[in-house]
Amino acid sequence: MDGQTSSPVAKALWQCTPAALTLSCVLLSLVPFGLATHWLVFPALALTAVFFWAINQPSLLPPVFIFCVGLTQDFLTGGPIGLWAFVYLVAFGAVISQRNLLFSQPFPMLWAGFLLVTVLAGVLVWLVGSFYYSKALNVGPIALQSMITVLIYPLMNKIYRHVQNNIISSA
Repeated sequence: MDGQTSSPVAKALWQCTPAALTLSCVLLSLVPFGLATHWLVFPALALTAVFFWAINQPSLLPPVFIFCVGLTQDFLTGGPIGLWAFVYLVAFGAVISQRNLLFSQPFPMLWAGFLLVTVLAGVLVWLVGSFYYSKALNVGPIALQSMITVLIYPLMNKIYRHVQNNIISSA
């Protein structure tokens, strides 16, 4: 898409794409990955979007939208209302606070940063979930979810990078 020939409508559509992708990630996260274990694993794909856009173009994924995405996930999964909204906002804040450090890093360092954010998210899910249900949750499914989410990040990063390049070229 050539920046000189793109219409304002095309530009607006491209700028809405990160939000649409993030919401799509919530829906895609509802598809379980059955493993050899007795657990169903739902990767936190929206976390990948929150991490990527917080570093690269945070204005395209505002905190109010992140909160709404989290609430949507909470309602669709039947979990504690506000859990994922809280987790995604904390992750967004953590990444924004380190944005200057993360922005120019090579991919292996970004992936390590994503690993740390995913561990933080997993701990928050465990703590808030345990408090909500008044008992310590089984750490296994949360750890497995975190591991699969981290392993999926390189693919998601490529997708987001492609979208970001199209957004930049439409500007």
